[in-house]
Amino acid sequence: MFTSDGCTACHSISGQRGIGPPLNGVAGSRVPLTTGQTVVADNAYLTRSIDNPDAQIVRGFQPGIMSATIRPGSINATDTASLVAYIQSLR
Repeated sequence: MFTSDGCTACHSISGQRGIGPPLNGVAGSRVPLTTGQTVVADNAYLTRSIDNPDAQIVRGFQPGIMSATIRPGSINATDTASLVAYIQSLR
C-alpha cells in the first residue's frame, strides 16, 4: 500500500530527505513542526498526518504538497491504520 498509494514519490524509508520527510525511524520520535512546537510521532500523530496532511507540517517542509495529491480524508480508516502500522515497523 505504501508503494501503490504513491507514498514513495515523496517519502523515503532509507533516511534520505525527499519532498516529504523520511519515514524510517520517525515512529516514536520527536518531530519539530513549523509552528515551533515539537510532537511525538505516536499513532495519533501519524494517523492525523495521513488523514489531514496539512494539520501539522514538519519543520523544513511545505504545506499543501501532500494534500494536493492525497485529499484530507480520502484514505479510509482501515488503510490509514495499515499505513501507520507500516510506519511503526520502520523504527
